[in-house]
Amino acid sequence: MFPLENRIGLYIYQSKLQFVELQYTNNEYVLTHLDEAYFDEEIDFASDKETKILNLMQSAFNEILARHEIHSSSLFISLPTEFFSVIKAPFDNTLLRQDLLLQFQWDLSVSFPHLPIGDTSIQYHELENDSIQGSRRAVVLGISHKLLKIMKNFAQKNNFQLQLVDFAHFACDCSLKLNYPKMQDGDYLSILLTDAMLSLEIIRNGKTIYIKTRQLHNAGETAALIEEELNELPNNGLSKDKLISAFVFGEFITPNFLAALEQRIGLKLYPVNPFKQITIHPSLADSKLLRERFHTFAPAAGACYRLA
Repeated sequence: MFPLENRIGLYIYQSKLQFVELQYTNNEYVLTHLDEAYFDEEIDFASDKETKILNLMQSAFNEILARHEIHSSSLFISLPTEFFSVIKAPFDNTLLRQDLLLQFQWDLSVSFPHLPIGDTSIQYHELENDSIQGSRRAVVLGISHKLLKIMKNFAQKNNFQLQLVDFAHFACDCSLKLNYPKMQDGDYLSILLTDAMLSLEIIRNGKTIYIKTRQLHNAGETAALIEEELNELPNNGLSKDKLISAFVFGEFITPNFLAALEQRIGLKLYPVNPFKQITIHPSLADSKLLRERFHTFAPAAGACYRLA
């Protein structure tokens, strides 16, 4: 499944952090810890000083440390969509990596003219090459050096080895692919919702072939934006009619919300259990978080499921 080591996954956003620990024991991975802790105040990662952000993160994490004995040193962090600048760009595999990154920097600067490119790190994910694109393309993710420095300093302070800072939707998809192997065949919709952003992907045979992010001004426009994006699929060589079903990730996914959205878009929606194929430690048998809010931990768990 992935390299045989104990792993910690964190999902960090403005109001809290979520924590999972997987331990490799008796030839299998076991979910040993699952928890979350709120910050003393909501963090503005763009404008708050690094020392303030680190103090708020550490204070919340100290609450988790007080409740759990952690046995892992490898740390995998997932960050929400709004922490990234996201575009699709041509992927020229004949370029050297450094030249490719320079090209992606230019593409980001065109799409986000106010983005401080000199203070931005570039990550990219090649989209599967098929007829809908006509040429090779990649999802290009820009993230601030400040954020990466904060995550590295947090890991160092807690004696962790930081393995990965992940884009939350890709981490969620790792949770999906591991726990729902049937979706390796056919076209599926993957949706991640946060307070501020909608991220929508089409996954074909287990591979991302399309992604779109949209800003959310309020929760009431979520269904309309998703419907709008689905109606745009034919312009990208895709068909909503070929989608088998949809998987939804997010903090505020309620049965009523899912029912209303299903009726609006005409697809069956599933909140993802990121631990469906993972052995659960007996100490979590009565966990209310695991029983009622398992789906919210998909970004933290999915970061752990990444090969790094």
